[in-house]
Amino acid sequence: MREAQVWVEAVAGAVWPLYWPMLLLLLTAALIERAAPVEKGQPAAPLLFNLSWYACYLLIFVALSWSPWGRGVSAAMDLHSAPWLTLWDASGFWGLAGQIALVLLVFDFLAYWLHRLQHAVPVFWAVHRMHHDESHLHGATGVRQQWLQLPLIQIATLLPLAWLFGPVALHPAVFWVPVTVSVFQHMNLRLQLGRFTPLLMGPQLHRLHHATDARVYNSNFATLLPLWDILFGTYRAPAPGQFDATGIAGVAATRSFWRALMLPAFDWWAMLRLAADLGRSHPPVKTKRTSR
Repeated sequence: MREAQVWVEAVAGAVWPLYWPMLLLLLTAALIERAAPVEKGQPAAPLLFNLSWYACYLLIFVALSWSPWGRGVSAAMDLHSAPWLTLWDASGFWGLAGQIALVLLVFDFLAYWLHRLQHAVPVFWAVHRMHHDESHLHGATGVRQQWLQLPLIQIATLLPLAWLFGPVALHPAVFWVPVTVSVFQHMNLRLQLGRFTPLLMGPQLHRLHHATDARVYNSNFATLLPLWDILFGTYRAPAPGQFDATGIAGVAATRSFWRALMLPAFDWWAMLRLAADLGRSHPPVKTKRTSR
């Protein structure tokens, strides 16, 4: 019994320092949203679910970090003679700020392509779908991620950044800047950035990415800078006053922990059944062998 208590205290001690700053950020965003909401009278249930789900997400993160997977990721960060790049001196404020800015730029590039991959490949979309089935977009949607997103992020962004830049890739700012911008861009806030729209992924611009309209949602993939969307042809500027409805048409938002935990497995099973059905309905054509 004592061992169980020690384990619970260790987990809580690992999760709470990660959770309370995010909780403060999300509640602040919720208060700001009340000033000029896109969707007035938005129900409280989506916010409450996302706040509680994020605590579960962090529990899984801690468990993965303590598991062989986490130890493997930590060991992999030291492979390949990392860091590969030799940067300028970071002993002063501006030197460190410059290094962090470069890491964030590369992070945003990597995250952009991971995001596009998740929209293009059904196996990866199954992991990302929970983020998009939220019909009431708000700040906490920014951290509404299925837990398998964790290893995907580690493989696609954390490891390459660690190999390229070394310890500075693990600076807290490399986590908090993207997270804060992600919360900002998902806010239920009628904010138009005007001429600055192409410079930062704001709420109006990213809302198009979450629109139910199939003609517009495959756009605006970047986390921080619309630059990547502009360069690679996925940028879509909103019209003045455009704030589209959000969610996945015909799909209910995930509101249960069981579904949130298992959603990709449900989708993958459906894909396997569909593939099996197609195989039965279209058997391979037998060709007549000819003798020589």
